[in-house]
Formats: sequence, C-alpha cells, structure tokens
Amino acid sequence: MSTIREVAKAAGVSPATVSHVLNGNTNFSTKHETREKVWKAVNDLQYIPVSTRSKKDGKGKEKSWNIGTVLYITVEKMSDPSFLAILQGIEFQLKKYNSSISSFRVSHEIDEVIQSMADQHIDGFICMQPLEPHHISKLKNICKHVVMIDGYLPNCDSVSYDHYGIGEMAAQHFLSLGHQRFAFMCGQDFTDPDPFQEQTLNAFRYTIQKAGAVLPEEFILRIPKWRQSIAYTEVQQMMQKDHPTALFCTSDLLAITSIGAINACGYKIPSDIALMGITNIEATSYTTPPLTTISLPLVELGKKAADLLIARLNGMATLPERILYPTELIVRASTIGGSSPASF
Repeated sequence: MSTIREVAKAAGVSPATVSHVLNGNTNFSTKHETREKVWKAVNDLQYIPVSTRSKKDGKGKEKSWNIGTVLYITVEKMSDPSFLAILQGIEFQLKKYNSSISSFRVSHEIDEVIQSMADQHIDGFICMQPLEPHHISKLKNICKHVVMIDGYLPNCDSVSYDHYGIGEMAAQHFLSLGHQRFAFMCGQDFTDPDPFQEQTLNAFRYTIQKAGAVLPEEFILRIPKWRQSIAYTEVQQMMQKDHPTALFCTSDLLAITSIGAINACGYKIPSDIALMGITNIEATSYTTPPLTTISLPLVELGKKAADLLIARLNGMATLPERILYPTELIVRASTIGGSSPASF
C-alpha cells in the first residue's frame, strides 16, 4: 500500500502539500497545477488516506459498506455533466474501500426513496444538493451517517466550494475589462431561492456596486428548474432592452444556451456582451466563441465526500468537517475577444 511520502515524491511536492490538497485545506494557497499533480499521483499509486482505510471485520477481512447517493433530479439535471463528474469521484473512491454504491433519485415521492433505501440496508449516504430540508430529515431517520455535497446540514460532514468567492471572482474579471452594466442568471429548483446561488449573487452584486457599476433588478434572471428553453427566452427578451454588457451564468449549460439566444438576436460575443459560466465542462472549449468559466473541482468533491463517509463509518471521525475547495477562473474568448467595453 502506498504512503503519503511516495505520493509526495511522485508529485514533486512535500508530504505537507499532499495533506493540504487531500484535506481541501483552503488556509494554504496551492496552485491548480500542483493540485492536479497531487491527484494524479494519488490515482496512479491508488493511495488511500490512513484515516479512511477500511477496518477489518471479525474474520480479519476488510469491512465493506453499502453507500447510497441521493440527489434531486429533473430532466434538465440528467443532462448536466456536473452530476456525472461528482458521481465519478464517489465511485472511484468507494472502489478502493471495497464498498458498493446505489443511486437514489428524488423527484417528488420521497417516501418511495426512503423505503427503497431501507430495503437495501444503506449504511450511509452522500447527499448531492439540492434537496428540501424535510426530505433530508426523513432520510436521516433511516440512516444517521450522511455527507453533504454542496449543501449544509447541522452535525454532518460537508464538502463544497466557495460560492461567495465565485461571485467576487466573476465580478472582478468583468470589472477589469471595463464593464459597468451587468446581468446575472441562475437556476432555481424550488420555490425559494437556493441559498448558495444567493451567496454567489450577493457577492457579485456587492463587488460591482462597490466599483460604481450596476446590476439592475430586471437583469437578475432566475430560471425555474434550470430549464434551457426558459433561459433562451429570458436572454432574448433581455437583449431587446437596453441590454447589459456582461452576463454571468451560474452554470455552463445556462451560458451555452445564452450564446445561442444572443447570436439569434444578431449580437456579437464579447463585443456586444461578454459572457461567463461556472463548472468548466468539456463543451466550453468548443463553443463559438469558447466560454470563459470558473472551474469547479467536482471529481475531487466526490472523492472527498466518499473519504469522509468511510471515515465516519469506520469510527475514525469525531467532529463534523466542512471543507471548501478552491476554484479557478479559466479565461477564454467569450470575455476577452473583440472590442473593449469602453466603446459601448
């Protein structure tokens, strides 16, 4: 079995750096390239952190666990590569622990999901936001071990990324290019706004207002159930008004839909309006123009969630952990090509 020193040697970093990357320690600044080298070494060497290695059962064999993943799913979400990336990370890590995984998709009939989980004797579950609070409460009644991905639940482990920091990062990039009039688009799964989407919005709005720029209320677009057809129509209607010069979308899929709507209106990106998304899915490199986006470490989130849950099941964890992963701005032609916004 590989050691942390072997991982450090393969990645060309110190053991302390490996530890910071694996634990998602945001108190230490680690370059994206360094994190990639560490995770590659971890995967190549099949390294398993000591705190999460499986315990032995009474016969000296490694104890295996039956893990459930729970997510709220719609037709639109099923086409979102973000979910697949997180699940890939979870599945990759659980294989190291000789543990099985079952996926439970919640739409409306939560009681059916609970019964199914009970029938399969789930030992612990990883919850992928968003779910209604009462859904999670019911799930916890049958299984006390839970890790939240991009969500929060008292007394539970969670892994996420800095939503507020993402809003600041996007605003600062647009402001550095001279933009003064903005729009913001996010998806909304339930009647009430998603608190994490609101964190991003608040940071985005505060940062641009502090710089003397504006985000008109009419240009804050909340798309029910992340429906692409609604997003397309909303953007077209926005472009028929005194439109903004910069649009920030909280998913790449919404941003890609916006490209089509803007092009259909006869406007050019970024000379008429600059555009940015979030996630850095593969398609963003091939849009016209290529899409500026904020990259999210989704596979790493999935891996870390699995590590936390296995540690909890093995009795190795004490206080709940809340881990925030760093994100990275990927600048492409949808914000930096064409004319300067100073000419708008």
